[in-house]
Amino acid sequence: MKQKGKFINKKGMALDYIFNRCTSKNICLIVPGLGEDIKEESYSKISEILNRKNISTVRINLSNNKLDELNFEMVRLSEHINDICIAYNKFSSTYENIYLFGFSFGSVSAFIVSAIKPIKKQILCSPGYFYDYLSKKDKEKIFFDFVQDLKNHPWK
Repeated sequence: MKQKGKFINKKGMALDYIFNRCTSKNICLIVPGLGEDIKEESYSKISEILNRKNISTVRINLSNNKLDELNFEMVRLSEHINDICIAYNKFSSTYENIYLFGFSFGSVSAFIVSAIKPIKKQILCSPGYFYDYLSKKDKEKIFFDFVQDLKNHPWK
C-alpha cells in the first residue's frame, strides 16, 4: 500500500515522503542525494525491490534539497540529520528493524544518524558530497560550513 504524506521538521517546513507498507516489522528509510527527489524512478525501483522482500519503505525528501532551488549555503547537514531522525521517530514504535539506505550526500547524513539512533543495517551509496563542477574555493567553504554545523549540533 503506497501512501504519500508530509513530515514537519524542526523549522516548520513540510517534507514530502512516500510510504510503502508491507506486513513485516522491517522498514527502510531511503534518503536521496542532494538535489534529488523521492519521485525519481531509481528510488521507486529500490522501494519496489525492498517491498518484494517484505520490507516497508519510506522515501524522504530533505530540507532545502530541491534541485531547482538548490543553494549550497542553505543546505545544513544538521537539518538533514534532524529530518531523518523525525522519520525514524515516526516509525520506530511500529517497526522492530529500521534500515537506512542513503545516496551521495544523503548517505553522509544517514551514516551520522546511524551513530545516534539504533539502526539495524545501513547501505551507503557513493558517500561523497564534493562535485566536480564546484570551484576549489566553493568546496572548501562548503566543507568548512559542514564541519562547523556538525560541531554546533546538539546531537539529541
